[in-house]
Amino acid sequence: MKHITYGQKSLIVGDDAASALLAYAAAVARHRTGDHVTLMGFAADGNEIEATLVLDSGTLIISESVRTSVSEPDNSAAVADLRERTSRLDNPPAATDGDAVGGEQTLVDPY
Repeated sequence: MKHITYGQKSLIVGDDAASALLAYAAAVARHRTGDHVTLMGFAADGNEIEATLVLDSGTLIISESVRTSVSEPDNSAAVADLRERTSRLDNPPAATDGDAVGGEQTLVDPY
């Protein structure tokens, strides 16, 4: 499990959720964009919570390992979504120009 510090708040999530969150936060910063993510976790008082984090190029997140006997919250769908979002940012699909002459499509440089 990992202890995530975000601003003045913290939560505990599973290793996969923490890893996916940090990878996505780094991708958001690299691409100078913003987004928000929601994860299930445990607050500092031990209560189970749903936390929404806003990410942008200035987001500071710390992940630290923690030992606990509590089972990690289920973030499997969120982890899959975060990995997909990270992949889309880092490997955007090539855009095509549907108005190409002769039915051929040409690639459009997104930058």
